[in-house]
Formats: sequence, structure tokens, C-alpha cells
Amino acid sequence: MHMNKTFDLLLTVGLLLTAGIGSAAPLCPESVRIASALSDSFDKEEAPVASPAPETSTPGYDFYTFDRALRRTISFPDDRYREGDSLALRATFLLGDDHRVTAASIRETSGDRMLDDEVLKQLTESSAWSGDISSGSKYLQLCWRLVRDESGQLRAEDAKIYARADSMPRFEGGGALSLRKWLRGRMGEVRKQEPFAWSFVVEKDGTVSDVRFDPQTPKELADDVTEALHSLPRFEPGRNHGDAVRVRLGDVMTFGAADVTAEALRPAVDPKASDPSLEKVAAEERSRWGAGPSAAGFEMPEFCGGGLRTFRTWVIRSVRYPQGMYQIGQTGRVTVSFVVDRRGEVTELQTKESSHKLFERAVLRAMERSPRWQPATCQGWLVETRYTLPVHFSLSH
Repeated sequence: MHMNKTFDLLLTVGLLLTAGIGSAAPLCPESVRIASALSDSFDKEEAPVASPAPETSTPGYDFYTFDRALRRTISFPDDRYREGDSLALRATFLLGDDHRVTAASIRETSGDRMLDDEVLKQLTESSAWSGDISSGSKYLQLCWRLVRDESGQLRAEDAKIYARADSMPRFEGGGALSLRKWLRGRMGEVRKQEPFAWSFVVEKDGTVSDVRFDPQTPKELADDVTEALHSLPRFEPGRNHGDAVRVRLGDVMTFGAADVTAEALRPAVDPKASDPSLEKVAAEERSRWGAGPSAAGFEMPEFCGGGLRTFRTWVIRSVRYPQGMYQIGQTGRVTVSFVVDRRGEVTELQTKESSHKLFERAVLRAMERSPRWQPATCQGWLVETRYTLPVHFSLSH
């Protein structure tokens, strides 16, 4: 850029970091965080959940327990509702530093004004939320199906499809490797090694539904797997706070090739997509925060050998300050959410906050070029992970 005045361009993610020629100040891992349970969910079908809560969690509502409280208190009279009705709405609210709701509004209506108003009333009047959920703008997604309880009254049942749960579904006492073993035993030998990726929903009763295959999966193989599933034993369903929930599971397997560990589930990142300049950052991140699965068997996504800090470094180097905004000295902020899907791709880019369209376009354009990640796994299953990323544009002179 040719300017009469010299500016130091500061492009920051969560805090001010000099982005000169590859230079960067120490990074704060809390600045880029995994969204709390359902807090930043924009999913059309699946509602990702934060990793299992610690045993000593701060008391207060989280998104699942608030949803459950609503379902237990809201009534559904027979003159307005029918068994089997599906209800869905999305609300946005502000959580103050005291962990209480300060304002709330409906983002997407359920189609029933009275229900919307009741949800807003209970949300606004709710007691303190968990200290594990940070203050600021939050999103609540409700997806219910009406059923009759033992007394014959209509009540709401959670119908969301979760990407992760406190306790993941289990198959014959195990996870993905147990299902692979069962499939191989059921289908026998195949003519050649045929890799395929697929996902399916484990329902609350342990049955399997909504099976989806990667478009590159040979049709004959997909048909054979589907036929084998007709005799599939039931899963032990996933659970949140002790309640059975619907969970979508993903897997990648190859017939004719043995799998030794669950690590085989994680597709390798294309080495051509890796940036050698990020290797030092990734090594420092691994050294600082350690590696390996958590006690709950959850392994975070990996980006070019590292994780969140490595990705933030890549973002800092990739986003370009819009020329027009630079020339007039305009600063701003953009906050986006995105999902690292089961294939390791950055998907579902959504703008949560933007001070100007030019800043928004610059951030989205960069993130659309992101190299592949290694996806997360939870108890052996490939799972999606959602992140919220704030990006600050600032000039100093």
C-alpha cells in the first residue's frame, strides 16, 4: 500500500496482535473458544454440545437444563396442539456478568405467538446461569415434538439431533471400532478395498435412522451396508444430564483393511495444504497444552499440527485489511461462527456480528480458503465441533 502516512496494521483475533511480517505476540487461548452448549448453534439439523461438563461445575442453567425446564413447565392444551406436532424456535439473549439474562428476543418464531411469548418470559425471568457459560450474546435453539405422558397430557420431548453428548452412544459395549467389527462379520469379504464415509442418527431407543453416505461411496457398497443394518443390534443411546437424546455419529472405514486404533478414524490432512511457517506455532501449542484424549475420550480437532492458537495465527496472516477502510482509518470488529465437520472442512460460516460489510467479506473470504483440519473424535466417533471467532480490525500510527 502507498500512503502518505505510515500505519502499523494490527489485525487481531480476540486481542491485538501485530501482524507485520509473520510476527505475533503471545496468544490467549480463551480469546477463541468452543461455543458453550447450544450457545452459538446455527445448525439446521444438528445442535452441537460442549464437551462433557466437569464433575465440579458451577451451579446454574446450561442450555440443555434450561430447555428441559421449559419442557416441564410449559403446557400444551388439546384445543391448540396435537400429539406428534413439531415445534422449533430460536431465541437470542444477553447474559450479564452476573450470569443473569438482561434482554431476550425471538430470532426465528415457532409460528405460535403465545409459545414465543412464554419462552421469552421464562428466559428473561430465569435464575442465574452456569459460570461455565461466558457472558455476552447467546443463542438458544429449541426443537420439540409433542407426545402424551402417562396421564394423557401433551408434553414436549427434545427432538434435536446432537453432534456430541455427555455420554456418547455405545454399540455392544464399545464405539466405532465395535460397529466396524460387526459390519465386517455381517458382510464378509468384499472384492476389493472400498473406503467410505457415512453418518447416521442413533435414536433415543437405540435404533438407527437417517443413514447418509459420502457421495463418493460406491452405490453397491452403500446398498450392502444398508441391507446389513436391517439386523443391526440396538445401540445404548447417548445421554445428556441422564436423559436419552438423539445423536448423529460419523465414521470412515475401509473394507479389507484392519483397524488397530480409533485414531484410524481421523482422516489425514492433505500435506500440500499445510503451511510450514505454522509448524513452530503448532509445536509450541502442543508442548504448552499437551495432547491426547480427555477422560471422556474426546480429542480436539487439529489444524496443521496444532489447534486453536495455530488456526488463529493462520487467520491473522490470511485476512487482508479492506483498502477502503484502511484509507479512511476505519476500525471494526467481526465475529463469526463456524464448524469443523467430520471431514475436517470449515463449514457453516455464519456472521454473528459485523461493524461493516467490507470487514465481514474480508474475514469470510479468508476463512473459506482454510486448509483442512483433522476432525474431532469423541469415544471413537467422528464429531463436528463449533467455534466462535472474534476478529478485530485496528490501526495505530
